Amino acid sequence: HQLTVHIFRLGTISASITNGYSNTSDMTQLLLLACVLSGSVVRGNRFQLEWLPVDWCTKAILRLTEHHAGKSEVFQLSGSGPPLSTAIELLTEANYQIERAELQDFQRQVKNLEDERVLRVAHLLCNLEWFPTGASTGGDVAQKLVAGLGLQPPTAAEMGKATKLGIQFLKQVGFLPEASKTTQAA
Repeated sequence: HQLTVHIFRLGTISASITNGYSNTSDMTQLLLLACVLSGSVVRGNRFQLEWLPVDWCTKAILRLTEHHAGKSEVFQLSGSGPPLSTAIELLTEANYQIERAELQDFQRQVKNLEDERVLRVAHLLCNLEWFPTGASTGGDVAQKLVAGLGLQPPTAAEMGKATKLGIQFLKQVGFLPEASKTTQAA
């Protein structure tokens, strides 16, 4: 008997384009929470969230599985945006006070937070690649393959919608505090 196996290496799965549902345990969601609670983000960062909406990933996995039935394959799906600055803009529009800070100040503020969810990943958050030198292309090959099967990668507008809906969802479920109660770190 020959076993057919598909391995899907997924990047950062983001909010749904349709309802904003997000995984509150995801590191990028915890990064947003750390920015909200500390009231800061690293000044001039070029960090890319590399999100792919969960509903798009589901469709992509189904299309790839159907098209490659009978063949074992490995697929890597990851997004190329949006930049963290876009999510910070949307949080600011939602009345969260987030100031640009030097890297060392951001690290200190995050490490001084009292939120257990953030503290579990504070070391990771403080050591992100804030100033990448090249563009991320990790999922480009798989995205082109999926596009060849009739499913286009999410557009910038769809990513913007998913990001907005995701922030609304995070507020709705109490993951993000009320905008007036945000800064914890001194």
